[in-house]
Amino acid sequence: MTTTYTSWYFPPTFKKPGVSPEMLSGESSIDQSIYVILNTSLGERLLDESYGSHLSEYLFEHMDDMILADIREDIARAIETHEPRVTLEQIQFDTSDIYQHQLNIDIRYQVEDSSELRTMTYPLALTPV
Repeated sequence: MTTTYTSWYFPPTFKKPGVSPEMLSGESSIDQSIYVILNTSLGERLLDESYGSHLSEYLFEHMDDMILADIREDIARAIETHEPRVTLEQIQFDTSDIYQHQLNIDIRYQVEDSSELRTMTYPLALTPV
């Protein structure tokens, strides 16, 4: 059985006053959920301080194998803890844009209800050191 996922579009958008917010459906709501989890710093949500990730702490780091391993571990923890609709399969790094100050992170996951494998790319903007 396949479940249809529906969530608010983020950031919340209203076409006009008094109308419900724009909604997002299907697996794209999962991609958005993962994106929001990774963009939220730990402790940022007052009612759930465990929500989010440490990715903002890596913005000024020199990207080496050790830092990439830490990023992989942090992403895995964040997704496995806060996105129960998926099973994480793989996290890969594309460092081809590293000198343009961007680390592209390919996140491959399986949607629990449909067993569909999906990949999303999360662009982590870096600050030059």
